Amino acid sequence: FAFHAHILMEAASAAAAAVSPASDEGDLTGTLRIGSVESTATSLLPPVLAAFAREHPAAQVVVVTSALEELADKCRRGELDLILTFEQPITLPGFTRETLRDEAVVLAAAPGLVPEADTTLDPEGLAHLPFVLTERGESYRHDFDRALAEHDIVVTPTIETGSTEMLVRLAADGAGVALVPRFSASAALETGSLAQLHTTLELPRMAIQVLYRDQKWVTPVMEAFMRLLRSAIAQNA
Repeated sequence: FAFHAHILMEAASAAAAAVSPASDEGDLTGTLRIGSVESTATSLLPPVLAAFAREHPAAQVVVVTSALEELADKCRRGELDLILTFEQPITLPGFTRETLRDEAVVLAAAPGLVPEADTTLDPEGLAHLPFVLTERGESYRHDFDRALAEHDIVVTPTIETGSTEMLVRLAADGAGVALVPRFSASAALETGSLAQLHTTLELPRMAIQVLYRDQKWVTPVMEAFMRLLRSAIAQNA
């Protein structure tokens, strides 16, 4: 009963926001509640949110960062409108999924720590390097560990953290090789503070995805945000 009551209250609130007057004629009002995993929140959302705020100053956006499982629970309870995540293509019962872009995961480190640009390391070569990695069992870390295990290799990171932004900084400061989404490391790779490490090991390919409940009414505020998000992700491919 509580779940259905929450959904009805959400629908009533969204309908009221859709027809309420805005500060400027034609502008959107209401609140958009976004859930995001840490990597997409820090690397992809800021420019999209800034553009959205400029275009729709009367709308409010709330961003919650957490693991996908917790975000999905919040979305089921009607506490979030949508989820932005970076995972293998996933199917969650009761959710609509939109894949915005496939994305590579890269190994990156300070230039002095990485072999020459034309060098490609095999899995055994990787085993001798220091690593800074996200927590064991998390999305692409799980796939990376599994790929290494097929060669009877186990990597123990010198530093383990759930912050992708911290991993990029640690790698640039010479703490070790980071395994991160390309979008998280792209700026540092372009400036040369990080260099990409090439390997014959098959690295995970993931996807930037948006999830929302099947019965979710896509409000004008949510639709406007989604248009900006799709455009930004496509332009930065």
